[in-house]
Amino acid sequence: MPERSVVIAVEAERVAASEGVPSIVKPKAVTELARAFNRQARAFGAVTAIAPATMSLVAMPTGKPNPYEDIQPADALKLLIGMLDRGQWTALTGPNGLRVNDLKSDAQRQLFAAVIAPGGKLIVSPTRAANEPDRFMDLTQRVPLSRLRLGQIVRTYVALPAQAGGSVGSVSPVLPGKYYHASASGDGSLNRLFGVSVRSETANAPKVGQLDFSLAQLAKSVSLNDTPTVGRLFERLRTATGVELYADARYAARSLTTRGAKEAPAADVLRAVAFCLTGTYRKVGPAYVLTDDLVGIGAKREAWRRFQATAEESIREAMGETDRQLERDLPLDNIARDASSTGLTPGQAADAARTPSGFGLARLETTFGKLTPAQQEEARRAAKSLDHSGNEVELGPDSSVSLVSHANVEVIVPGLDAPASMFGLATFIEDYARRRRGLDRLAADGKGQESPTPAPPAMKEALAKFRLRAALIDLASVADGAVFGTLRRLGFGSVWIHVPVHSFSQEAPVIQRAIADARKADLEPYVLLDPFLQERAAAGVVDRTILMEKVNQDDRVSLRDSDRIWLSPAKTAVVSGLTKIVQWVAAQPGLAGIALRRTSSPGYEIPEDTFFVTGQPYLGYSAEARLAFLREKGADPVDLAPYHPFVIRANTSLPSFDDPTGEIERALAADWAGWRTKANRQALAQVLSVALAGRSPALPVFVQQRRYPIGGDWYGLVATAASLLPGARVKGEPIEGQPGSSEPSVEWARRYSQYIVGALRPPAKATGAQVATSIVELQRKFPSDGILIDLTNLAGPGISAAEALRSLLPLE
Repeated sequence: MPERSVVIAVEAERVAASEGVPSIVKPKAVTELARAFNRQARAFGAVTAIAPATMSLVAMPTGKPNPYEDIQPADALKLLIGMLDRGQWTALTGPNGLRVNDLKSDAQRQLFAAVIAPGGKLIVSPTRAANEPDRFMDLTQRVPLSRLRLGQIVRTYVALPAQAGGSVGSVSPVLPGKYYHASASGDGSLNRLFGVSVRSETANAPKVGQLDFSLAQLAKSVSLNDTPTVGRLFERLRTATGVELYADARYAARSLTTRGAKEAPAADVLRAVAFCLTGTYRKVGPAYVLTDDLVGIGAKREAWRRFQATAEESIREAMGETDRQLERDLPLDNIARDASSTGLTPGQAADAARTPSGFGLARLETTFGKLTPAQQEEARRAAKSLDHSGNEVELGPDSSVSLVSHANVEVIVPGLDAPASMFGLATFIEDYARRRRGLDRLAADGKGQESPTPAPPAMKEALAKFRLRAALIDLASVADGAVFGTLRRLGFGSVWIHVPVHSFSQEAPVIQRAIADARKADLEPYVLLDPFLQERAAAGVVDRTILMEKVNQDDRVSLRDSDRIWLSPAKTAVVSGLTKIVQWVAAQPGLAGIALRRTSSPGYEIPEDTFFVTGQPYLGYSAEARLAFLREKGADPVDLAPYHPFVIRANTSLPSFDDPTGEIERALAADWAGWRTKANRQALAQVLSVALAGRSPALPVFVQQRRYPIGGDWYGLVATAASLLPGARVKGEPIEGQPGSSEPSVEWARRYSQYIVGALRPPAKATGAQVATSIVELQRKFPSDGILIDLTNLAGPGISAAEALRSLLPLE
């Protein structure tokens, strides 16, 4: 080794030697040493890296997903049955089953394979006694000659006496000497997803990066003394070069081993360490971070999550159509009964048909003494397996027993002496049978007839129960001076005027006139703002998803310039602009108050201590936010999956990058969630401080609850800029009492504000009676102090706001 050369390795203590290699290796060169430990050596100037021989790569999705390739077996079976013609259905339910040659389209063949061999494997296992180990057989090569059969199988259910545990249940209906289908898919081990390659292994090689190693600063030598970890080395590199250099926190904690010279050029060290970790350098503002690749594994996992969601949505749509078709048309009587010794006898089947049940295709409640000998043996086996008392349970002639016939799918495999049962795969067929029986009983009982509907209340009467009775209208609606008078006639005492934040520069006179006109109509005028939503927003203030997209007011990726777009609360220009707007609004004479809606964009008010899956495209990934978080926590947020990576059914693991326990990523994800929420709340606190200080006494300021739509739509009165915002999450808050749906909870709302306003948005073309009925129903479920009726949805093409409001009057 030359006198000035250095050898670097990361986590050398974890590397095991190749099989057959002596524990002490005396190589002639570093290359031989690396090879002995399944590694490779590569020189970068004065530094030689001992690095993994291979690396894992996760791709970005390309093309469209093929939903049939990785569809779940039960879904595949349902869609396949929905595509079968009469002859194919007869084959499926017949004694010989449905063959591949019976299928008539690629879609049918793909679904057939997805049922029999999910994940591309046909695995079966013989049934066994309780003390025997599982024994799996891979019969994938026999898939082309295998058949699928749908029939019935009877399961025996017994009820044990209290002294034996009092349990009710059954044993597997697959008797000894038969087989069951043991294959499964979607466990996160697949390297493909819906027909597209996700992950691959390749020879380790330097990756393309964004750090220019020819920079003059990187020619400086850096001391390698006292650098036991990658993180410590990068602290030294930042100091020595003056370049902002970071190693992702998952890399930073790893041990570093150096041999040879005690210093080396920074550029050579940087290249060698990146090669050891199969990583590269990404530019984040003026900084650089050592990470897995330029895109970010978090961004890739999010792209695959959406790719998977697209495929699953197409499956759901197809399933919905198939469900309706099969529930109506599927010939259930064609499904052959269980002909085994434990199946229902003709007499038992007739008795079961006379007593419809909501469980299985047929159910017979009987006693042990009325069973056939084979059925009695099955019942004894069930009792023995369920009894945990240690005593032998005797079933007497009068012991209760249920025989339930279930839909059962079997795979007939050539060379296998019995079919492989896929019990539980066809429960949807039992659902159809149960719903049909329910509909039949409904018709037979003469039910389903509409009951008399009570007369709806008058709107004034419905509104009169609230202290604050507010209507929400758009600024464009105030052009018709009759709007305010109509609102007063309907029983409203307040009007909240929605003003888009981009409108203030040109609409100031309109806003002032609207406030004055509302006062003349004896209405209290409020201005409602969506502080972080704006049309025609400049690129420099727009917030971004992890895939660098814009998101609109519907919390969907925006593809149109006309959309209202979420702004980044982490940008100084956004906060200063909002502060000026609110300061102007609060100073307007006659204004009764301010309301702030949609104060937290997707990703900004989520729990810090758990992954929180909503399906929305989370925001917060502006360049400024990413840089600030990198400096504070040592990670670029694009390397953190917005959702837990295991919502992806394919394998997206990166052994050289992921931390083995996942603890570092979980902590970083919690920090990132908290960081975004803090940035948003700090921005909002500045806006609120201006709103509350603009008048003495302070104007009332209402804020929409921050978890909307979870927890319902309501507003809370905010007393100070430091107040806990309505709906704001508190780290470690108990799950009890938290909302889990869109239904509002008044007990939960009162935790945040003693004055709450429930909100209601009637559908387009709603009548006065319908609106009044909805008001009464909301008050019953959510007894709030005030109510806000969003009337912006009533107007439409050719219908002005004034006309829409007047249409509510005749029914009063």
